[in-house]
Amino acid sequence: MYRLLSLLGPVLLLVHGAAHRAAAPSHYNPLWFRLVLAGGLLLLFSASLVSASVRRRYVEASWGVLHLVMAWTVTLAALNQFSGEYSLSVLFVYALFEAVAHWWGLSMRNSLKTQRDELRRSRDQQRQMIEQLPMEMAVFDTEARFQYVNERAVGDPAVREQLIGLTNEGYCRRHDLDVALGRRRDESIREVVETKSINRLRETIETDEGPRHYLRIHVPITDPDETVRKVVGGGLDITERKERERDFRARQEKIEALYEATKQLLRAGSQEEVSDRIHWVLKEVFDYPFAHTGFLEDGLIVPERTEAASGLSLPMPEARPPQENMVAGQALRSGEAVVSETIQSLADSIDYGDLRSAASIPIGGHGAIVVGKADETTYRQFNLHLLELLGRYAALVLDRLRREAALRDAKEAAEEASRLKSTMLANMSHEIRTPLTSIIGFSETIEEEADLLEATPADANPSTLSRFAHLIGKNGRRLLDTLDGVLNLSRLEAGQMDLAAERIPLDELAKGLVDELHPQAEEAGVQCEVEKTPRPVVARVDRGGVQIALRNLISNAIKYTEEGGRVRVRSYRAEDAAVVEVEDTGIGMDADTVEHVLEPFRQASEGLNREYEGTGLGLAVTKQVIEKMNGDIEVDTEEDAGTCVRLRLPRAASEADAGSSPGDGQ
Repeated sequence: MYRLLSLLGPVLLLVHGAAHRAAAPSHYNPLWFRLVLAGGLLLLFSASLVSASVRRRYVEASWGVLHLVMAWTVTLAALNQFSGEYSLSVLFVYALFEAVAHWWGLSMRNSLKTQRDELRRSRDQQRQMIEQLPMEMAVFDTEARFQYVNERAVGDPAVREQLIGLTNEGYCRRHDLDVALGRRRDESIREVVETKSINRLRETIETDEGPRHYLRIHVPITDPDETVRKVVGGGLDITERKERERDFRARQEKIEALYEATKQLLRAGSQEEVSDRIHWVLKEVFDYPFAHTGFLEDGLIVPERTEAASGLSLPMPEARPPQENMVAGQALRSGEAVVSETIQSLADSIDYGDLRSAASIPIGGHGAIVVGKADETTYRQFNLHLLELLGRYAALVLDRLRREAALRDAKEAAEEASRLKSTMLANMSHEIRTPLTSIIGFSETIEEEADLLEATPADANPSTLSRFAHLIGKNGRRLLDTLDGVLNLSRLEAGQMDLAAERIPLDELAKGLVDELHPQAEEAGVQCEVEKTPRPVVARVDRGGVQIALRNLISNAIKYTEEGGRVRVRSYRAEDAAVVEVEDTGIGMDADTVEHVLEPFRQASEGLNREYEGTGLGLAVTKQVIEKMNGDIEVDTEEDAGTCVRLRLPRAASEADAGSSPGDGQ
């Protein structure tokens, strides 16, 4: 409004002077002064466009110019002896300005009242907003004295009244609080006034509930000329945020430590190393007072390693089946983490000592990790997820170790099979070549003797022909035994040997086989006999299968018994079994060799330079044929003391026809 009057003033001054000059040219009315006043008003208006200082003082300057106009008008009236025109002019100017002033005053009063009401409403709204803010708020003057503080900062209204006009340091001194803390706040406020920039201050205050962390923010409030008039302070409780940050850092450290541990875990070469890596993580990353690992072996969870903090009384874990209600069994059965916040509530008979809560994490199907505490508490889900990840990595490593072990076993088995094949080929070559060479040589000799007998009968020796014919027959039988052994083994392994159960008197069968092998025993100088039994021992087996087994056992006993030795065959009953034994006083063998000689193509001595001939199939065929008849074989032996091979066979349910011949009774 005043700026508008400044534009109208020059026009009114010039028009007013021109009117006076036209009405009374002889009166004193200098134009230059009117031009000065008009120029001053225009200069004031122009300066207000570029200067905030001029704008702030515009009202006072305008009133000054108006007073000059009124004084000049009165002066002109006096110089012109208050003639009628000038008197009217004074009254006109006075009335004009008085009317304008009253009109402006009323307008401004209404405007100011409206602005005051708006300002009051705005202030109330702002205070209401400030009171509702989730932070402490206060307003300070440039000397760091309180001008306003909200209810969240100070709940007691009386204390809020006491704060007004005090600094933070002064308030702390008056109420015996931390003076250094108040001084730091005041220094931050004064620094904001000097630098005109926002300042942040972090504080830690000890309370009965523990340390609380706050963030203080001081913001300058400036005028248009950037002069700081007030400072607004805000206080935010960041304790929870600090705890979240601390928790985040702890989680990050755990993840990084777990990552490093899993790299080491993946390089583990044994189950013990896997357990060591797991316990390192449990101690260094999680720091549980109790840690335990157990692995599944033979249907039991067997403890591998257990660690407990000093002062924690705890009995050592025992091997237990996973079906029990313990946390490790539950985790292994469910395949996921199991938590027992009150371990004493488990329905099991385990003594947990000082342990009050526990959590278990499965290691795949290999075992479980158990952690525990001496108080009834919850276990953080994040930690359980990390432990589950650790358990999965450990399971991967154990799977790899088992696969590697299986591959090593398969490799060793393949190498052993290759060696046995080479041995078998060497043995078979020897067992076939030797008798064939003898047969060919003896047949050539017989042919020569026959020619000599035909040409000069007197020079021929018939006993030579008989002896060589006997040797040919012996070597032929040796070839036949070799082929029979290979054929029987191949038929057994292919499942092509039919074994029909029938009632067989073992003593009669054994006597027939001893009689059959009597020539072999006599030639070796070995006494071979069957011990008589009080009553017949009848087994329910296949005749051909038992004949193969007993023939192999008796033949082996004779072969491995030195001249002057003895071979005995006996049969008897033992519970539900019919037992037949072949015992010799031969060379025997080392106890570690027994398992090997029951495998195909294995002998106590192997190679082309072995002491005793044979293919190494006898005991293997015997073992397989006996097992197919639901029997088993036992070998008791001692080196240089002899061997006893015992066959346990299914006994016949009824022995009413025990006196019948071996061929009777299917």
